[in-house]
Amino acid sequence: MSIYDIKQNTLSEYIKEYLNEAYYIELKKYLLKIENEKNYENISNLIKEIILCIKSPKQLLNINIDVQSNFLNKLTINDHEIFKPIHTNINKINSLIEELKTPSPLCFSEDLKHYEVKSLNLAYRITSYDVSEHQFKKRDQNQTGNSIGSIMDKKVYFKLEHGGRLIMPAKEHAIYEFYKNLFPNSISALVSPTQLILMDNLKILNPESIKGTRRL
Repeated sequence: MSIYDIKQNTLSEYIKEYLNEAYYIELKKYLLKIENEKNYENISNLIKEIILCIKSPKQLLNINIDVQSNFLNKLTINDHEIFKPIHTNINKINSLIEELKTPSPLCFSEDLKHYEVKSLNLAYRITSYDVSEHQFKKRDQNQTGNSIGSIMDKKVYFKLEHGGRLIMPAKEHAIYEFYKNLFPNSISALVSPTQLILMDNLKILNPESIKGTRRL
C-alpha cells in the first residue's frame, strides 16, 4: 500500500471519529438486542414488526424499472409511485409506535453510507456555525482567504461550501491522484487527501429573518 493510500485511509478514520452509524442502523441493533429480553416479552412481536420496517433509504424506493424511468422522465415528486413503499413503511411504523427519537444531523460520506454526527454542538463546530450570531464564521481569526473552515483536533480540516463555489472536489481529488501516481513510493505525501461529505438535517437560524432552517 502506497503512502497515498495510507493517508486516504487515515483521513477516513479521522472523519469517522466525529460520526456514528446512521440512526436507523443503531436503532435496529438496539431493538435486536432487547427483542428477547424478559422485560420486553409482552411486546416482542411488536419489536419484531418494527425491526422489519427499519430499512435503508435505498431499500425503501420502488425498484420497478418502469416506475423509476417514469419518475426520471416526469420528475414529479408529490405522490409519485416510486415513493409508495416509503409512505407504506412510515404509516406502518406510525401504527406500531407513537414517538421516535429526533435524529441528529445526518452525514452522507464518500463511502456512500449514512452516518450521524455524534452531537448537535459537534455538527456546529464542524460546519463553523456560530449559534450566537446565527451565521457561518471563520473559527480561526488568522485564517486567510475567503473559505470558511474548521480544523478539528489538528487532524481534519472541514471546509464549508456556502454558495461561493470555493470547493472543487473533482479538481482536488485529481491533483491528489496525480501526485499519488507520479510519486507512488514517496516517504511522505506531497499533497493531502480530500473527501466530499454532505450534511443534512442541521437546524440553523437565518441571520436576516431569524426564522426557518437551512440545509448544508
